Amino acid sequence: MATKGDRDLLWLDLLKGFAMVWIVLNHAVEAVLGGPLFGNPTADWPPLDVRIAQAAPMGGDGVGAWLFDGLRYVGWLGDHGVQLFIVASGFGLAWGLAGRAQDSVGSWRSFFWRRAVRLFPLWWGAHVAFIGLRVVTGTGTMPTEPAFWLSALGIRFLPSTYYYGSPAWWYIGLLLQLYLVFPALWALRRRVGAGGMLGAACVLGFGARALGWVFLEGYIDPWMRGAIAITRLPEFAFGIALAVTLHAEPDRTRARLRSPGTLVAAAALYLLGTAASFTRGGMVVTTFLTGAALVPLLYRFFTGIGARLGPLTAAFRWSGQHSYGIFLVHHPACLLVLAPGLGLVGFLALGVPAGLATVGGTVLLERGVAWAQRWLSRTRAERGWFGALGRAGALAGAAGALLLVVVGSAEWAVRRFDPQEVLGWGERASLTADEAVGWKLRPGETTRLRWESYDYVVRANTLGFPGPAPAPHRALGGLRVMVLGDAFSSAEGVDTDVAWPRQLQPALSAVLARPVEVLNFAITGHGPNQYAAVAETYAQSLRPDVVLIAFFANDFEDTEIPLADFRAAIGFDRPVPWVGVRRYAPLHLKAWLKSRVVEAARARLKGGLTARERFYSGAAWLDADASFYGPANRAAVRRQLERVGAAADAVGARVVVVSIPVPLQICAATALGYLPDDFSLDGLDLQAPQRNLAQVVEGLSWPILDLRTPLGADAACPFQPANLHFTEAAHGAVARWIAAHWPRSAGAQTRPVGPGRRAAEAQ
Repeated sequence: MATKGDRDLLWLDLLKGFAMVWIVLNHAVEAVLGGPLFGNPTADWPPLDVRIAQAAPMGGDGVGAWLFDGLRYVGWLGDHGVQLFIVASGFGLAWGLAGRAQDSVGSWRSFFWRRAVRLFPLWWGAHVAFIGLRVVTGTGTMPTEPAFWLSALGIRFLPSTYYYGSPAWWYIGLLLQLYLVFPALWALRRRVGAGGMLGAACVLGFGARALGWVFLEGYIDPWMRGAIAITRLPEFAFGIALAVTLHAEPDRTRARLRSPGTLVAAAALYLLGTAASFTRGGMVVTTFLTGAALVPLLYRFFTGIGARLGPLTAAFRWSGQHSYGIFLVHHPACLLVLAPGLGLVGFLALGVPAGLATVGGTVLLERGVAWAQRWLSRTRAERGWFGALGRAGALAGAAGALLLVVVGSAEWAVRRFDPQEVLGWGERASLTADEAVGWKLRPGETTRLRWESYDYVVRANTLGFPGPAPAPHRALGGLRVMVLGDAFSSAEGVDTDVAWPRQLQPALSAVLARPVEVLNFAITGHGPNQYAAVAETYAQSLRPDVVLIAFFANDFEDTEIPLADFRAAIGFDRPVPWVGVRRYAPLHLKAWLKSRVVEAARARLKGGLTARERFYSGAAWLDADASFYGPANRAAVRRQLERVGAAADAVGARVVVVSIPVPLQICAATALGYLPDDFSLDGLDLQAPQRNLAQVVEGLSWPILDLRTPLGADAACPFQPANLHFTEAAHGAVARWIAAHWPRSAGAQTRPVGPGRRAAEAQ
């Protein structure tokens, strides 16, 4: 006869609570440290030695390092919490029927209806709630997508729905399928006994998992995880068999579960099952072995000291009783709050708000759905189904309207005061793809751009480059300069008319006392690959006297980025955010929350900078050991610059290099408003960009004009306080200084031009 403790199933609530906490920890650890290779087979599963090597300790000194390693292992094993839930699901269904001495589930229709009533309201509530999450963060559900409706119906085994909405939701699809097969397993138990039913389930489950390796390699992750219920039947059947046995022979079964021999065997089986998860063959049985082994260990604990731990026991029980709601809301909290690269302190510090968000979200979801059910039931009694559905629709419409007003107001505020880069670069509206040079400005167009604190006008000539088009006729005795560069020269953040190449023309003309034409061929995002392409495309027809390369530190990185990746980053193949319904989508709000709130919090807890802050300040290029300063990258940059040199030599032009510094080489950190107050230059190599550039051009006899001199002479920071590029005043200072320090070897002397030039050069 079952004991009171067994009837109350306190231990089962505690087991489910423990499993839920373990799963949450698993997803939190994976958000920070990535997931384990063992137990997670894919079509390209690395070799066994790689899987084993990944599980080695991370290393590090001190107690903190050991604790973090231990946390990693415990979190990685949290997938085993799913096994516990599957066992608990089978146990719970069977225990209820065994308690009522039912040999069958009765009406299958009634059975499925009861399960649906318990499962679907919260499931649908989560889908609706995650619409708001999607609107604000980009993570969640959207009713305009077919996957939304398929998922709401529980169809989660399709590739398009398996991880839809929240990655952890794949389990709900499995749970629904297990409910569907339960009546058949219960009937089989009546015919062949609990042991026979479990044996048959193991044969089917293990066989299906083994066949998956042979025939379903491209679907192996969902298959092994449980996209189709047959692969997880063994754990489910184990739960059913345990419930039947415990109910029929409570004293004997409890004694066996708690006996030292069983516990030692279970511990050994758990270790064996975990080890098996490293191999293909072991993956056939690992989930059953670990799930079956954990049950007696946890049963012993939660029917003993685990039931008397005060607040900890209460927390596990609450988690067990609310495990369904927690399961539905926890994964986005982990993914949105936590991030790779956090240390132990950052993990713990951000884990607290992630945990609070999970608990708060669970309570809100459960209470909201419960209120909606009560309201719908009451309204149906008063007005009938049609009246209730009508009022529900009106209420949903009002709630949706309120959400639109709140989100729309926030989106308007961000667009008005701090517009972001969305669906590509902020400059995208002014750019077009080009087969010859990769990309350039839209020829002949004027575009106003607003993004990341910027509000400026870009004017393109008929060739698709900033500023006026080349003059049709060269001035007698004049000097023609072709400028190659990126956003610092095109120029970003200020109107095209005040870019330093534009101001260089009159300044240099005054210094040299001769006509000067400066052709600005700089385009935002261009690097050495594009400099070479521009020179080879236009130098022959325009025949400049000087090719001026404006070189910035990120050019060392740009050389190794394929053109297709650049174009994808610009957004040429992505929807246009300013056309159609996307004009009204909260794209800027999403980007702002991610950059200014989530990523900033993560970076502060890691004691570092966000990617945006590293990019804007130039800290990303002040690392002497960075891979992009390696011999291979320097050689790649050299090859591209030599292509520029060859194009210049072909028309008798000289090459001059302008070295553009990064903001932290010139400005105090306090002058760059996006940096944290406690930012320090410790560990940065302030000479790295120029030192590596000098090595690249060594032996080419090209003059280098180092802009650290003029830009560092002014007390005011010459870089944008909330972005990366030059201020308008800096553009003027750069133009005047380059003109004053123009190399005599670069056309400072008068050269013949016009019809007689080629003859003079041929002599």
